Amino acid sequence: MDHLQHPNPAVREAAIRGLGDAGHQDETLVALLSFLADPDPDVVETAVEALSRADLSTHRELVAEALDTDRQS
Repeated sequence: MDHLQHPNPAVREAAIRGLGDAGHQDETLVALLSFLADPDPDVVETAVEALSRADLSTHRELVAEALDTDRQS
């Protein structure tokens, strides 16, 4: 999980891919959703791709919170 905070965006992207392959438990989804606010657009795209493979139907509140731009600064 240390790689998720790495300063190099390519390392974060690789870590996100690994998370996406690991399954979609609550903690994994929260971590993936947090990358929607990453400053690097390639990291965001990788997170979106990983999330697109997840069943988010039971996690609608988490997704709504992550997408609520009024709450993010």
